[in-house]
Amino acid sequence: MIFPFSQRKPYRGGPLFDRLSTHCFDLGGTGLELTVPASDLVMKEPPRMLNFPFQNAGWFDAHCKRNNMHDELSVFCEVWSYFPTGTKRMASLLATGSNERMGGLCINVDLNRVEKGQELNLNDRESLGTYIKWEYGQHYDSVREECARRWKHGQPDQNDSDRLMYKSSLETYIKPLPNFNTAIFGGEQYTHFNLKKGWAVTTDFYCMPLSEMYYLEIEMEFRFEVSDRNYDILMPDMQKTAEWLLQHIKIASPGKPGGPLPLPQ
Repeated sequence: MIFPFSQRKPYRGGPLFDRLSTHCFDLGGTGLELTVPASDLVMKEPPRMLNFPFQNAGWFDAHCKRNNMHDELSVFCEVWSYFPTGTKRMASLLATGSNERMGGLCINVDLNRVEKGQELNLNDRESLGTYIKWEYGQHYDSVREECARRWKHGQPDQNDSDRLMYKSSLETYIKPLPNFNTAIFGGEQYTHFNLKKGWAVTTDFYCMPLSEMYYLEIEMEFRFEVSDRNYDILMPDMQKTAEWLLQHIKIASPGKPGGPLPLPQ
């Protein structure tokens, strides 16, 4: 397989496209197949679950965790780190005493459950975006209100450090809700939005409903370290990698010809 990237790169690490692996999951009857390149970053992790009967009574509650806005269950995660080369690496070693990273690209695939009392309309393509916007509004509005209350009125036990923290938190959460659009990769239609955490981290989300109560979320996180110049160096290749990953995601459900994807034995 030929990957259309330049062979001359101003960094080391990143995705290794000469070593691909394919991972298959059964999401309650919907097959999910991910093909990803290897990573130089080796992490210890428990064996991945392959079967996710998330609509069985009590199963999701027994395995999920609360992540700020919603209950979620991790399906897959991979990280590719980028490191300086040549003189940049030497300068980093001399200046910091460590081999500092330039940045990293991470893919997270999660199952998310909508909040109690809410429901997705599978016949309305905008239903998922409408729900996610409501979810973010509920979460950030409550955080903003709490930060504003504590900062405006103050509390007797607050010191200057506390006030600075609340002011910083307030500024952090005063941000517009994400704009949504439709993205099509590998023949599948996703609800897409982007969130930024300063200049150093930006994240693209691609979501797809699986039922009235659950949706699939694919998260592409772009992180930059050492200096902001690394953004211009790494972002083009990171974006190409993210697009390649999305193009190589296959989804099959009982309602589609071929049925669910086979699981590895």
